[in-house]
Amino acid sequence: FSTALKAEVKTRGEEDKRLQAKFDENTKATDAELAAEKKTHRKEVATELADQQSTDATLISQLKTLGYNIRSRLEEERAARQRGDSTLRADIDHKASAVQQLVLAEEKERTQADRLE
Repeated sequence: FSTALKAEVKTRGEEDKRLQAKFDENTKATDAELAAEKKTHRKEVATELADQQSTDATLISQLKTLGYNIRSRLEEERAARQRGDSTLRADIDHKASAVQQLVLAEEKERTQADRLE
């Protein structure tokens, strides 16, 4: 009985060692797979981050350009408005002067007509 028991204990001990070795091998393989997946994930995240930063930089550049263009356009419109105001003022002044000359000419004619009468 004890020889059979010893043989059973020995067989189970060997089986335990074999199962432990297989478990350790599977654990190492799983750890290696997880490490590879983690490394791949990190690369993907780094690539996505770089793409996002590039997109952000492009958008920022476009916004700066747009802001510059808007500012330039507003300055151009302001200058055009000022030129237009100056032209309008000059035109009004010219017409006012012409009207004033007509009024003076009419008064002069009336004065002369009054003298003739």
